[in-house]
Amino acid sequence: MSFRSLITLVLLSLFASSFAQSGNPTDNGNLPLTEQYQLLVDESGRYQQYRVIERVWLSAFQTHLTDSLAASTSKEADLAATIEDQAATIGERTEEITALNQEIESLNGEKDSISLFGLSLSKAAYHTIVWGLIAGLGILLFILLGRTRLAVSSAKEAREKIEKLTGELNDSRKQRLAIEQDLRRKLLDERNKNQS
Repeated sequence: MSFRSLITLVLLSLFASSFAQSGNPTDNGNLPLTEQYQLLVDESGRYQQYRVIERVWLSAFQTHLTDSLAASTSKEADLAATIEDQAATIGERTEEITALNQEIESLNGEKDSISLFGLSLSKAAYHTIVWGLIAGLGILLFILLGRTRLAVSSAKEAREKIEKLTGELNDSRKQRLAIEQDLRRKLLDERNKNQS
């Protein structure tokens, strides 16, 4: 070869390399797919109105696209599994909350009731019974007092009985007050326990 042909060959290679496509734009696998595609189109050669893209570049882009789709599918499956787990957990928690609410309602029912001779009575019914008994005892007391007044021969005996019954009534009232105070303390303690 002559020197002239060598120079021509060198000039042609330099000229061709200036128009040749630069390195593979899809080598940047860390770029988003849209930017990789734009680089692929920008770096591709032109032939009339067409773009000429090297097969290696298309293969690399296809690999990146496939990897991105696989990663998205895997992430979607992971998210779906997470959603299912969270839905199951929410269902379990809802059942627990329902059970706890039922237990709270039953405890409140027990707290608002009093057991008398094995029967569970509401506080209002219990108070009605107690006050009815007290009223009955009071009526009975008045009947006894009336009878003792009518009986002149046993007036002294009747007075002693009245004093005795009055003392018992006072003791009963004191005991009842003590019991009521104990019940109030226990009720307050139960309420404080349930509130905390």
